Amino acid sequence: MDTSVGILVMAVCLVAIATTLAFRFWQFLSQTPGRLLTNRRANRERRGYRELTDGMLALASGDASSAMKHARRADNFLGRPAAGHLIVAEAAVLQGNLDLAKKHFEALLEVEKTAIAGARGLLARALDADDRSEALRLAKTVRSIDPEAAWVLPKLFDLQVNAREWEAADATMDEAIKRRSVTSERGRRLRALVLYERGMVSTEISDNDAAVGFFREALDLDPSLPYVAIEYSKLLFKSGKQRRSQRVLEQSWMTTRHPEIVEQLLSVAVNDRPVDRYKMAQKLISQNLDSDSALILAGYAIEANLWGEARKYAELTLEERSSVGACEIMAKIENKEAMPLDAVREWQEKSLTAAPDKSWVCSNCGSHRENWVTICQSCGAFDRIEWRFPDSPTVSKSQSSAGLGPLLSNF
Repeated sequence: MDTSVGILVMAVCLVAIATTLAFRFWQFLSQTPGRLLTNRRANRERRGYRELTDGMLALASGDASSAMKHARRADNFLGRPAAGHLIVAEAAVLQGNLDLAKKHFEALLEVEKTAIAGARGLLARALDADDRSEALRLAKTVRSIDPEAAWVLPKLFDLQVNAREWEAADATMDEAIKRRSVTSERGRRLRALVLYERGMVSTEISDNDAAVGFFREALDLDPSLPYVAIEYSKLLFKSGKQRRSQRVLEQSWMTTRHPEIVEQLLSVAVNDRPVDRYKMAQKLISQNLDSDSALILAGYAIEANLWGEARKYAELTLEERSSVGACEIMAKIENKEAMPLDAVREWQEKSLTAAPDKSWVCSNCGSHRENWVTICQSCGAFDRIEWRFPDSPTVSKSQSSAGLGPLLSNF
């Protein structure tokens, strides 16, 4: 009896074990295809991302051909991933195949997650091609896709300036300053220039109140801009605020020491009598006299027929530096004082080889101008017109004598 029970228990155990093994074998058979597929997919992904990594490394090393190969292999494994588009596009740029690069950047632009990368790539290509209108459109696209993209603000500002979109450029630079895309000092300067242009536009349409506001804010941001002070002063004088107009110019002179500030101040503060103009100029300038301001005073002394004063200030300039303007003044003085023609001719000859005086010069292309402008009309550069001594001595008389007040009209 005991033996029969033992055999029965053993039989039940064997049946249970057999059933379990059969069930596990059935599970293995049913799940194996899925596992194989999953493993195959994971393996392809690993290989695809390895190709992407190798493609990026090749791109970073400047090997465009290898980058292309790795990107195509990654496409086969991953099914055209965004990173593959980016690698192919950048590799195409290195190879000079801009049409292919544009095609892949546009593909990135069509997908929401990669749109910013596509827009940035297309923007860079438009800038390289100097297609300003397309670049402006793409810079605006970048801003619409990612309003937090601070890196695009300086580029957008430059493009808006080129298009004379002054109001938009003002808003862009204001944001760039807040986001520290530019230094505070540089940003204030650029905003001042844009505000000046907004003021000039307002003046042209006779909106003087708006113009006054723009000029005032521009001068607050950057007091070193003489033409801003001059335009601001003109509008103040026109509105009957003579004393305030004069004060703006006096403050600007202390900062800029530019001859056109003096001329505008005299037109505001004194009558047309040459002696009174000279006295006013002397009162303003003599407080901080140097070779440049002495040359200005010499011009007003000649206008007033004060030959001794004119000689004194011209010689003061010549003691410090060679000067076309001072030599011309000395020739004028010698002629008026009936000195021998040899003395007059000597100064005229010296003026031909003397160093040119300060003038408006574009630091980008080297061109000379009689007036200051925000954008160079020769090369289109913004904020590159500077009041300084020219690098080249080959400057015409009208350019080298620019800004010498009444002197220019006396030759």
